[in-house]
Amino acid sequence: MNPIETEFNALASIYESNRLSSWYKAHADLVLNACTEHTNGKILDIGCGTGYLLRKLCQQNPRSLGVGIDIAHNMVREAGNKATSDNIENVRFIKGDWEEIDPSLLIKDNFNLILCSSSFHYFSKPLQSIKKIHALLAPGGVFILLERDKTQSLLTLAWDLVHRYLIKDHVVFYNESGLTDLCSKAGFDDVRVAERIKRYFWMNKFFTSLSLIQGIKQDSRGKF
Repeated sequence: MNPIETEFNALASIYESNRLSSWYKAHADLVLNACTEHTNGKILDIGCGTGYLLRKLCQQNPRSLGVGIDIAHNMVREAGNKATSDNIENVRFIKGDWEEIDPSLLIKDNFNLILCSSSFHYFSKPLQSIKKIHALLAPGGVFILLERDKTQSLLTLAWDLVHRYLIKDHVVFYNESGLTDLCSKAGFDDVRVAERIKRYFWMNKFFTSLSLIQGIKQDSRGKF
């Protein structure tokens, strides 16, 4: 079991109630507000955690079909239990590593909307990960990525250096242009920063700097 899986397995039971839960829920709400026009169809949430974001989406859009994937089995179990408690039947959760999972385990048809909120920095092969997302989207499908922007936050920059030179794992925090470039290189069109969030003393955090990025997959004729 890798360290990331171990860490989030330990956090699963308190993930929606600990000191930082309001911060992560606020991330999810930002994504929810950004995808209101794209929720009629099949939705994939990568790094779904306890499923807070996907549960709210599927509850608000009963005609949608949601699939959440997370590397930590305790997170997936919590997500499933919470969905059952809330009587949300149009969602399911899968334990798996996004970079390794067989796409056929997720869904038969392609997705209309794919979300990745605050988990992209864990991917060891970022470009390949986004290419896989692009491949699983239906023509006209939308990808929404929410990540921290290290160029606007000394704390995030410090964490990036700690992971790179002290912990020496594959965790990387990006700047906004790096994220948009990756999306473009993976084949997305109309890549844009839909929202920038820079706030002090927000949700129990001294400073938060986030970029919400959106890309669209064209069809074979170059149309959305």
